[in-house]
Amino acid sequence: MNVLQKIDFSWKMESCSDPLFSYDEDGLKVSFMIFLGEEIRKADIGKWLSVYDLQDELQIPDKLYNDSGYRIAEFRFSGMDSLYCTDRESGLAVYADVDHDPPAVYHEVDTEHHILGYVFAGHDLFLSVKARTYDIEIHSLS
Repeated sequence: MNVLQKIDFSWKMESCSDPLFSYDEDGLKVSFMIFLGEEIRKADIGKWLSVYDLQDELQIPDKLYNDSGYRIAEFRFSGMDSLYCTDRESGLAVYADVDHDPPAVYHEVDTEHHILGYVFAGHDLFLSVKARTYDIEIHSLS
């Protein structure tokens, strides 16, 4: 039986986020919202206070204030063997001890600890990508 091993990043997948994916001539792209942490949130708010020459964070436009600390993570797979998407509950049902974990990105590994692919377990969706490697980019929300 294959198992999932959570991949630790310096950020966490937003708890209400679901992976979005698209496929074109460049390969598969999987993206979702991430939270970079309170320090980055405070830095973003400080930047907006400075840019707009504001005295109080309540003066920052709602969208900018609410998006502070959040970004989009985009995983790019130039090649893959397969892709499977279903609801979170069904997808995680075949793995032990992960069904109640928060949204995250996992390695899928076999009994010999070989990485078989990647699993993106979102708020409602489950996406499994059988691929060897990926590139990742972090983008702003706007």
